[in-house]
Amino acid sequence: MDFVQIGQLKKHYGLNGALKSFIEDRFWEDLLNTEVVFVEIKGQKIPYFIEEIKEGTDILLKFEEVEDREAAAKLSGKPLFIRVSDLSDQNAALSFEDRLPGLVGFIIFTETGEEVGPISELIEMPMQMLALVEKNGEEVMIPLVEEFIGDILENEKKLIMILPEGLLDL
Repeated sequence: MDFVQIGQLKKHYGLNGALKSFIEDRFWEDLLNTEVVFVEIKGQKIPYFIEEIKEGTDILLKFEEVEDREAAAKLSGKPLFIRVSDLSDQNAALSFEDRLPGLVGFIIFTETGEEVGPISELIEMPMQMLALVEKNGEEVMIPLVEEFIGDILENEKKLIMILPEGLLDL
């Protein structure tokens, strides 16, 4: 299943489990038209059904089964996703950058089939996104630039990359 990050959960609000949220403007209509969103917890996308959305100074989201301040606090600061299949037509064509947050947990392979390792974290730099990968017990940073991406195999959680010679030796 493909996901796109639409925003971020901020701080809990009140005592009933509501959360202040940041939603990118272009995904606002998509949020209003979906019943379920996904919160990334420990690398897994966990579904939460929307009970209520309130607009005001802040956007407040209330999820079913998140009934109190403590439960909401556990979700604070987490990225918020929806399924690509729930996007409106205008957002259906995701940019390369939109797909990057969903790559944590994917395993990078070279174009020759050599396993590099799993992506444990994405690091945002001013000019590009870097994948933090554990290779042979050491952390390696690999630039996630479009030119290096051969293929993204969503169902297999594999990222095929065309890496410049010597990049993994740095």
